[in-house]
Amino acid sequence: MDEDIAKDASLDKTARKLTDDIQNMSNYRALYNEIQRLIASPVVDKDDFKNSLVTALKNNGLETEIRNTVFHWTRSRGSLHSRSVSHIQTADLSYLKKTQIQWERRIQKSLNSTCSELNIPLARIRLTADRDELAEKWNELSTYDIGKFILR
Repeated sequence: MDEDIAKDASLDKTARKLTDDIQNMSNYRALYNEIQRLIASPVVDKDDFKNSLVTALKNNGLETEIRNTVFHWTRSRGSLHSRSVSHIQTADLSYLKKTQIQWERRIQKSLNSTCSELNIPLARIRLTADRDELAEKWNELSTYDIGKFILR
């Protein structure tokens, strides 16, 4: 029971923070005026206020605008839920990274065996002269700037 009260208090606090922050947003005044205009229109029935208002908001596209506003507020605040989701995504990405490494090893092994079967050397040991020449020119090779106009 105490847990439900704590959830309600947390929800109430979040709702208050949301309304305060939305009132300070740049699009608040225009959105507020549109909603007031809609409520004053004959489309919204006083007897069935809630349902008719929700239907009118959907029909006029204001529901989407409200959802987008809340979404942007949530993203800008980085709620606790998004932090926990990002932690889960990190775990999933580490799993994918391990899988990628395994896949690359399998491809390398397959490529090496194929080259061995065809008697094509895939990787050769460089001669000492070639290694020395490459070491001397390494800085030139790594900083060589190719203009875009040459590639086009």
